[in-house]
Amino acid sequence: MPQIDGLRILETARNSSDQPIIVLTARRQEADLLRGFELGADDYVCTPYSLREVAARIRTVLRRRAQQLRAANRPAPIGIGNSPGTVVLEGQPLPLTRREFQLLRALSREPGRVCSRSERLEAAFPYALETNERTVDVHIKNLRKKLTVVSPAHRWIRSIYDVGFVWDAPASADH
Repeated sequence: MPQIDGLRILETARNSSDQPIIVLTARRQEADLLRGFELGADDYVCTPYSLREVAARIRTVLRRRAQQLRAANRPAPIGIGNSPGTVVLEGQPLPLTRREFQLLRALSREPGRVCSRSERLEAAFPYALETNERTVDVHIKNLRKKLTVVSPAHRWIRSIYDVGFVWDAPASADH
């Protein structure tokens, strides 16, 4: 294009749209290819190319885009608000007691991190003076039951023998 650089067009287009962009170009230098990807190209095709190759790359980019849109529109498996009545699991409200809610929030703040009963106790019940560590076990048991009723295929809370518990939520869970 004699009047304007294609990479500038790519940059301008990417700043105003998230639609898939495939760059068709004669520029074969690695620096140009890398710059194209840095500016947001979804694919970069250098000449010479066949129309079948371009069509296959278009289908691939569109398939990837459709997967991204499906994933973006899928609700998070669990949403945790600021009070016991605001927990939603797989689209269903999850009835929790105040203590169960406090423990759930404490667990979910650090997914994948193994914490002892005393750490969970302190995080979930910081003002409870007369609470022992086994109280956590009872609330964990009740939480597991409630989570399993709605989502039987997922183990949300795992016990780590002689250590404590870990929240094992899918990556897309929000708080």
